Amino acid sequence: MPVNWTWRKSEEKPKKNDRYRQQHVNHHMVFYRVTTEKIIIVRVLGESMDYKRHIK
Repeated sequence: MPVNWTWRKSEEKPKKNDRYRQQHVNHHMVFYRVTTEKIIIVRVLGESMDYKRHIK
């Protein structure tokens, strides 16, 4: 069964020195990197989780 995620418009752009970008999707935070050829999903966390503990 396909998942229908609703992407919210990102409110702040990542800084050049940020390792990952993040996007709030439904009740989750999606951490990802963008290369010239693809988007790499690094981690998906529930919005109540402490992302600083799980993303290094």
